[in-house]
Amino acid sequence: MTWVVVLIKDFATAKQRLGPVLGPEERHRLAIASAGRALEAARAGDRVLAVCGSPEAAELARRAGAEVLLEARPQGQNPAARRGVKRALAGGAEAVILLSSDLPLVSRDALATLLQAGAEGGPKVVVAAAAAGRRGTNALYLRPPDVIGLHFGDDSLPRFEADARARGVPFSSRSLPELALDLDEPADLEHPFKPAAGIEVIPVRGLPEVQPGDDLARLIAGGVRLQDGDVVVVAQKVVSKAEGRLLDLRTVTPSARARRLAKGLEFQTDPRAVQVILDESVRVLRE
Repeated sequence: MTWVVVLIKDFATAKQRLGPVLGPEERHRLAIASAGRALEAARAGDRVLAVCGSPEAAELARRAGAEVLLEARPQGQNPAARRGVKRALAGGAEAVILLSSDLPLVSRDALATLLQAGAEGGPKVVVAAAAAGRRGTNALYLRPPDVIGLHFGDDSLPRFEADARARGVPFSSRSLPELALDLDEPADLEHPFKPAAGIEVIPVRGLPEVQPGDDLARLIAGGVRLQDGDVVVVAQKVVSKAEGRLLDLRTVTPSARARRLAKGLEFQTDPRAVQVILDESVRVLRE
């Protein structure tokens, strides 16, 4: 039996190194979306365990049908992975995949490929999925689950290999496109990426600050060469700016209700922004 252990950080503090290009809410949404993809991909294994750094992450994992291990005091990726391995061993796991939740292109097929590579090894084996452009590790197959130590972090790939070699355990590294991309730093957002399925992700470079009345389609077409069949993904914020749907928060006075709702949110939000949302809403389903 192979368990997939998904390591999910606290969404509120995730992706801090993307701060120069993404705001807190954008980083929060990115972390949630990536974790959701990881939980879906993890279903390639026999059981899914999510080691979660916050109640919000734990709730997402429960909704996805995963077993949840909520850390009382998160201490980083390696302690989280050790807790996951310990739980998997107690549950009778013969092998585990330790999977980062920060991979925006992860898929169930990619996990199945890693599982197959591990299954083709002997009774003791380590198979790593390398991170693109770094010497890091985004997913790790271990049989048995405690066959080597845990070394996630800088230069983790050679550390895992050295540990396996020292113990006489066969080690291999796989370059699986869907497991290679980790949006960890601003430069990661600029790299075109081609997963095995033939999808290419290309950033639109050189866009100016969009102003009300700008022809957004013309600006996008001027920054990238489009072909028949291409799909253009545009954030709602830039569409709103082009359409002139802007509001100066300095003109907004938040109500007591808006202030109360803003205080109850897990990430810091301006009460005036909450008031604008209330003004545009037909009704609020949950407070």
